[in-house]
Amino acid sequence: VEVGPAGHDGAGGEIVRAALPPLADGAYLVAWRAVSADGHPVQGSFVFAVGAARPDAAAGRADDALAGATSSRTVALLFGIVRALAFAAALLLAGGAATAVYLGVRRDAGIRRVLAGAAILTVVTGLLGFAFQGAVAAGLDLGGVLDPDAWRDAAATVTGKAWLVRAALAFAFLAWPLPGPQERRGERAVDLARDRKSTRLNSSHT
Repeated sequence: VEVGPAGHDGAGGEIVRAALPPLADGAYLVAWRAVSADGHPVQGSFVFAVGAARPDAAAGRADDALAGATSSRTVALLFGIVRALAFAAALLLAGGAATAVYLGVRRDAGIRRVLAGAAILTVVTGLLGFAFQGAVAAGLDLGGVLDPDAWRDAAATVTGKAWLVRAALAFAFLAWPLPGPQERRGERAVDLARDRKSTRLNSSHT
């Protein structure tokens, strides 16, 4: 049955309504799928009857209807890989940057390359995670990753916004990297003491 556009009833967003055309007598199955506030898809089904029909006549088709509204295992598997890489890259970027600043090793070219790589991976996985979030929420196949409508729906969720914010922060790190190396006061004091000791030794030898 073709239904009208679905929308919230305005009372807290807990009820979704959709207009129905005139229905003939019979049993009907409603399979629904929605996106929760945290971005995870939620689905279910119920049956009703019009006229003298028995509602349980349509109950046996619930599993088939819900299966058709679920993303493929390939999409779920790839989304899981993207999430794992995203979390690993974000932890490496945040932890590595904090450690580099604290230990004063920002001058190390190897450390800076690692941080740049982690930032790039965070940007890429952030955008991919956003795209996969839309496809999974809408129950689409792999092609749904490139669906603009799924992107728009994902952007309206907290999880979708979190993916974009993560990618934006990592991009900002690439655009404005850690400041240039500066000697810490402790290191400077040690260097000065060493220089003074060397000067005294040279003077005594002379």
